[in-house]
Amino acid sequence: MAWFRAGSNAARLAIRRTLSQSGSYVVRTRVVPAHNRYFHSTVFKPKEQSAPVPRPVPLSRLTDSFLDGTSSVYLEELQRAWEQDPSSVDESWDNFFRNFVGQASTSPGISGQTIQESMRLLLLLRAYQVYGHMKAKLDPLGLEERPIPDDLDLGLYGFTEADLDREFFIGVWRMHGFLSENRPVQTLRAILTRLEQAYCGSIGYEYMHIADREKCNWLRDKIETPTPTQYNRQRREVILDRLIWSTQFENFLAAKWTAAKRFGLEGCETLIPGMKEMFDRSADLGVESIVIGMSHRGRLNVLGNVVRKPLRQIFSEFSGGTKPVDEVGLYTGTGDVKYHLGTSYDRPTRGGKRIHLSLVANPSHLEAVDPVVVGKTRAKQYYSNDVDRTKNMGILIHGDGSFAGQGVVYETLHLSALPNYTTGGTIHIVVNNQVAFTTDPTSGRSSQYCTDVAKALSAPIFHVNGDDVEAVIRNHPSALEIYQKKLLESGQVSKDDINQINSKVLSILNEEFLASKDYVPQRRDWLSAYWTGFKSPEQLSRIRNTGVKPEILKNVGKAITSLPETFKPHRAVKRIFEDRAKMIETGEGIDWAVGEALAFATLLVEGNHVRLSGQDVERGTFSHRHSVIHDQETGEKYCPLDHVMINQNEEMFTPYIVYMGSSSNGKESDHELSHLKLLSSLIPSEESERIFLLNSYNHAFKGFSAILSEHEASTLSGYDEVVSVFPDPILKLHTTRSWDFLEAADSKFRSKLPHVQNPADVIIGIIDTGIWPESPSFSDRGIGKIPSKWKGVCMGGSNFNKYNCNRKLIGARSYSNREFSTERNKTSPTESRGSPRDFVGHGTHTASIAGGVHTKASYYGLAQGIARGGLLLLESQATRHSDFLSDPIAIGAFHAEQKGVAVVCSGGNDGPDPYTIVNYAPWIFTIAASSIDRDFQSTIVLGNNESYKVAASFTSASDARNCIPGSLDTKKVAGKIVVCVNDEPTVSRKIKKLVVEDSRAKGVIIIDGEGESSYDSPFDSGTYPFSEVEATIGSKILQYINSTKYPTATILPSAEIIKSKPAPVVASFSSRGPGDLTENILKPDIMAPGVAILAAIVPNQIESYYGAPGNKSSLFGIKSGTSMACPHVTGAMAFIKSVHPEWSFSMIKSALMTTSSVSNNNGKPLTNSSNHSANPHEIGVGEIRPIRALDPGLVCETTINDHLYFLCYYGYKQKQIRTMSNTNFMCPKNSTKQLISNINYPTISIGRLNKHDGPIMVKRVVTNVGSKRDATYVSTVNAPHGLLVKVVPKKIVFSQNMKRASFRVFFDGKGAVKGYNFGDIRWFDGSHIVRLVFAVNIE
Repeated sequence: MAWFRAGSNAARLAIRRTLSQSGSYVVRTRVVPAHNRYFHSTVFKPKEQSAPVPRPVPLSRLTDSFLDGTSSVYLEELQRAWEQDPSSVDESWDNFFRNFVGQASTSPGISGQTIQESMRLLLLLRAYQVYGHMKAKLDPLGLEERPIPDDLDLGLYGFTEADLDREFFIGVWRMHGFLSENRPVQTLRAILTRLEQAYCGSIGYEYMHIADREKCNWLRDKIETPTPTQYNRQRREVILDRLIWSTQFENFLAAKWTAAKRFGLEGCETLIPGMKEMFDRSADLGVESIVIGMSHRGRLNVLGNVVRKPLRQIFSEFSGGTKPVDEVGLYTGTGDVKYHLGTSYDRPTRGGKRIHLSLVANPSHLEAVDPVVVGKTRAKQYYSNDVDRTKNMGILIHGDGSFAGQGVVYETLHLSALPNYTTGGTIHIVVNNQVAFTTDPTSGRSSQYCTDVAKALSAPIFHVNGDDVEAVIRNHPSALEIYQKKLLESGQVSKDDINQINSKVLSILNEEFLASKDYVPQRRDWLSAYWTGFKSPEQLSRIRNTGVKPEILKNVGKAITSLPETFKPHRAVKRIFEDRAKMIETGEGIDWAVGEALAFATLLVEGNHVRLSGQDVERGTFSHRHSVIHDQETGEKYCPLDHVMINQNEEMFTPYIVYMGSSSNGKESDHELSHLKLLSSLIPSEESERIFLLNSYNHAFKGFSAILSEHEASTLSGYDEVVSVFPDPILKLHTTRSWDFLEAADSKFRSKLPHVQNPADVIIGIIDTGIWPESPSFSDRGIGKIPSKWKGVCMGGSNFNKYNCNRKLIGARSYSNREFSTERNKTSPTESRGSPRDFVGHGTHTASIAGGVHTKASYYGLAQGIARGGLLLLESQATRHSDFLSDPIAIGAFHAEQKGVAVVCSGGNDGPDPYTIVNYAPWIFTIAASSIDRDFQSTIVLGNNESYKVAASFTSASDARNCIPGSLDTKKVAGKIVVCVNDEPTVSRKIKKLVVEDSRAKGVIIIDGEGESSYDSPFDSGTYPFSEVEATIGSKILQYINSTKYPTATILPSAEIIKSKPAPVVASFSSRGPGDLTENILKPDIMAPGVAILAAIVPNQIESYYGAPGNKSSLFGIKSGTSMACPHVTGAMAFIKSVHPEWSFSMIKSALMTTSSVSNNNGKPLTNSSNHSANPHEIGVGEIRPIRALDPGLVCETTINDHLYFLCYYGYKQKQIRTMSNTNFMCPKNSTKQLISNINYPTISIGRLNKHDGPIMVKRVVTNVGSKRDATYVSTVNAPHGLLVKVVPKKIVFSQNMKRASFRVFFDGKGAVKGYNFGDIRWFDGSHIVRLVFAVNIE
């Protein structure tokens, strides 16, 4: 605080002069260990001649604040003036004198206290606040000495030992800490004792340089407490346990790898319990995510004991370990790579909460990670709508030498207050074990402390003695030994308690060491967080279509090349913009800068956040960008990209969905009016043109969508009637023999179970890209009347009218936002709702799988048969969300479930990495994709008459040899078959095929790498000749090419291979669980065919220069994706509903899950594309078996109340849940995420089970729907070795009067291996096998 610092020297000088004059100064010199040997200080001694007395201060100047008063004469003049007229002095002095006089009159013990003594005492307090850290015990090793500052000498302020037991009043109005008026009258001895405890103990505080008075007072209140902080026994046992873990970890590494280079934490082990305490407290205060960055020192200890990276993995890396399975080209590195790796973990806290920890990977350059951590924290805050910056926090751990010595530290610190970079604060921890790794501190910096650099930012600094573990929260004893001795002397902990903790820790360390020898690294273990779709250079990365329509480019192009009429740019810049306008108008000569600007502009139009930071980003280093220009007369700035859309400014306006809970009665117009009123209360009147609704919702749920800024959305989220506000996302697509394949396995069972199907009253719906109504799959020939309960419409639109609907396709509508203009002269939205017609083909394909009529189908003769569908209830796609209430699919599905409509969604196409699953709310049926028993082959005949059967157009699977765009010479390859190798798989098969086709070649052969093809999903090359071969055959083809001057080859037509084995196999593209928001629900739920599925498509979609046979387009196509798997399940559900109309869809979901298959057509366990056994995070419960699900025996029904309990357990407020459900639902008092495992779901998942915490119990309730009402079921358990699973009771008896029963399952992981353990519980009554899969993550 500037007012302390400014007055201290003058006050000290005045006191010295007064005391030297009176001769009352006593010289005392003591020396305590100093931090640096080069620090020098001199002790003030009285001079033989007194200094001149300051001149009296005129009364006219006695209006200064109490905080600036310095000299004794000044004080006396003030007191006399106050006694004559209290209003003649500053208010603060008036209060001081009133308090002092009043206190003295009521406390005889202080009647002798003078104003000068009071001021001297206050200055002594300030001296401790400013210089107390110089006397603090900060040097555990006692290596250096430093003198005590004379400012802390009692005699300097005129006090002697005779004054120690005198009572003094130190209360001052509006002050804090020891200067607070609520402090009692104390003796000088008590005051000094507490000052010594507060400022000269194991923590040295530096905060008096902070100019913000409020912050300074807050810190003072925390430091100057009436009594020192004391921990109870329970807290101290926790601290001891954590300190033992920290110390024993370092000792264990030193013992097992004596010759290995280690960057240990020796001497600073208290860092670990300190960080854990910090995380616990942060979670209690609302922090949800912490991003951590650090260099080598102590990194492994932090990884293992704080972030909880598996110890066996760390030990495996120390021993050299093995490369992750199936990881081609993964960044594995060499040398001390283990000190550079990161990880992430959801850590439970002592307060019962969970906090996400992410330790980012770090290069060798020690502090290079600093801006990365701050940037990642800022990004997390942005994308989680953390406007107050209280939910996401950054922590940086430094070494003392690098903190003071590397410029990136200072540069990062100075980003802290910049509006576009601030994170609300970062905690910096500097670890100094007093053993310099490269440079002695005396040769490394000029300042006293390495942390002095932080004073430039007014940051508080705490210096902590590393041997005092409570403060943090080989001749020299360790911090553990010191703390153990302290606890033993206090009597709070016994020697047996300590030995017990030590034994436990050593046992676990040895156990993990043995397990590390067989440890196989998992994919992406080293990432600080799971990144969807993250690929290494040698792995396939999907090339996505980023193109936009020409008319959009023209619109945004005009916007970014236009300047306001009154704006006066530099003439050269004006000429540049005029040239750019011509480029946009003509479409010719578009340069790099314009292309970049168009890319940014179109991203903005699509609602994406665009952030470009760095030096000279406005102008561009070579003056090419000019994204921000300046008025030459006024200096005003103008950014064209801020004006791409109407009324756009620096705060981006994008479509947001405002979710307001369950729907209510009333006219639609009334609801729209209320929504508009809500917008009007938020949007300024001068921007009234933005007060319009993109959509208004009131059928299943209530809400609307509108164009808002981030700030407006945040404000709106705080309204009482609003549940959540989130950006309106663009959902990506998760892009028939399959039904025969599903039924073949149960053909015998089907004959035993005759059933009556009545599908006439089952209505299905699909959310997708639309429908092509002319497809034969949607003919209504032979279809009966439209169900009477149908209340929907057949909405017209572009190339679509109500006559396109029929008795099969009974309704259609387009859901899209009203278009909003990007042209500057148009300020109001235009009504345009699109069309239900499908121009992409995805919706037509999925709809025909699920609900298409029986019709003859093939793809140019391939896959001939009858195309038919099941029935689809609702199918959709999604992107990943940070919250269930910011996910429109989850919200819509919840309300659909309330209305009795089942929601089935694809799980995503971002496999095979874990944590990539989407659509995993428990009320959504989440589907994985598998292959079927069909393959396609073609034959390549070489000119030497050798032939090879190879992958055809639909089988699995930077230079000209990779067929990179632009690499082929048309003159050389036209009319030939081109062979492409797969050295550069980041260029997809589609791109390679298009490059070759564009070069007028006759066909293409792609040679994959070693082993099987890297592609396990079909590729539709249209009618273009295409084959894909594995490396062995590829090498023979290359040998032949090199053996003759004129090589020739023929690619024969593809042939269909039926009953190929093994099948099904989980597709590599199918996203994997667990879900990243909760691991206490097992996802995906189930698996269904999604590879090479024949179904209806939009005609004329074949991209080829080669015409189709007879120049006719196919009405059917073969596609792959979880989107193709999804309608198989929804169709199966509708099929079961037609047989059992009395069953709820939750019961049907359970029936499908508990009767699924876990074997392939070889009779062996299901496998993944790497030929390893598949686990439930890949396949869910297994492959669907619709026929068996007709008679499942028992079902586990998940009710709406279960879903409401889920929302409570997840952490949503009761008020939100009541608004969502339109009920008076009460959340349990103790709601934690661990309880999610207890909702009545057809599987069991326990996301965290500590093997040392004893068993955990979950409960399930089942209903007997089997053909036998009087039935007795007996349970058996299939569990991995070491995981103890007990079912109580083991036997359940059902009767006519008892159709429901409950059972409990106890899981104990004390003998299990860490990580996920999978198994199942099977109930058997002699004819039904009811299988409940479980997944338990052991820690």
